[in-house]
Amino acid sequence: MKKLLTCLVLGFSLMTSAQQLPGGLKGTVKDEVTKESIPFAEVRVLLGGELVAGVATDFDGNYSIAPLDGGNYKIEISNSSYAKRTFPVTINPGKVKVLNVEMSIEEQVLDEIVLTDDKLIEEGKTSTIKKAEDIANLPIRGTAGIAALTPGVQVGDDGQLRFRGARAGQNQTFIDGVKVRGDANLPREAIAQQEVITGGLPANYGDVTGGVISTTTKNPLPYFFGGGELITSSPFDAIGDRGYHYNLAGLTIGGPIWKKQVTDAFGNPSEKTIIGFLFSGEFQFDNDGRPTIDPLNYLKEDVLEDLRKNPIRASNVGLGTLSNAEFITASDLEQRYVRENSARNQVRLSGNAKIVTGQRSNFSIGGRFNYRN
Repeated sequence: MKKLLTCLVLGFSLMTSAQQLPGGLKGTVKDEVTKESIPFAEVRVLLGGELVAGVATDFDGNYSIAPLDGGNYKIEISNSSYAKRTFPVTINPGKVKVLNVEMSIEEQVLDEIVLTDDKLIEEGKTSTIKKAEDIANLPIRGTAGIAALTPGVQVGDDGQLRFRGARAGQNQTFIDGVKVRGDANLPREAIAQQEVITGGLPANYGDVTGGVISTTTKNPLPYFFGGGELITSSPFDAIGDRGYHYNLAGLTIGGPIWKKQVTDAFGNPSEKTIIGFLFSGEFQFDNDGRPTIDPLNYLKEDVLEDLRKNPIRASNVGLGTLSNAEFITASDLEQRYVRENSARNQVRLSGNAKIVTGQRSNFSIGGRFNYRN
């Protein structure tokens, strides 16, 4: 049976959204020696070398930047009297990262910063987050397979996930804040992070009584990039006549569609990406998705054909008939390592485009396509 799932997602993000809330960044900037607050220090958030957001600290040295889409950013903090600080920061959707920085004068260099609120488990909510770097190193694919690695999640004999003993039908899957039914698998390179919530569910997920799998896809970047992946077992399957033939091909491309000159938050001219895109796709073929270490017994083709033509024979006692299948012997069988009628094809596509409509607003459109037979 062929299963087809298409999902079109439209999102308009201002300060909040229905399910997938943006993240943020806040903190305090102080002098490394005197511990006094540094007012009017410039805090810049860069993505791929492009300024995404920026503010100046207030009189108490505090700053706050929101909203920020989940992802990996470079943060620059500078002041005319101090050495500029630059370091990477990961922003998680729906969470505010706290970054407290101590700065030195130009001649000094600091090696340490204070970075907090990067917990994988929040107070009041039991959840585990796996980021793109973690997912890339896992030996499995698919949102369900990743979720199965979470403590408190069991996989039943039917392959369905159960959170802390709850029924499989009580779970919900969200992609970019949108509830998804059916096959929710995505190309691995399209996943920015996946959060699995097993307890203490926030109110924005509704009346879920099981668990929640919340997946965030990657955003378009302000520079062109791409990558491909090819995995095959076919050359090795020929050894020993296994014939499993696991083959997977993946492609990811993205970048800006339109850029224009703008004035940034500090009054400086800069080039900003107004429209960007990201596309990721995977094609997978398995001759047998559940290979066995022990061979399976099958009727030889000529014996099977003979049974089709002559399914019965006359009884040797002269009454009735007997099934010829009852007279099969070991010599009529052959051993194979691949189950019949188990070959499958899968196509997973994911794409999105982001349009910047203002300093703190953007419009996103995305879609996902899953095909399996």
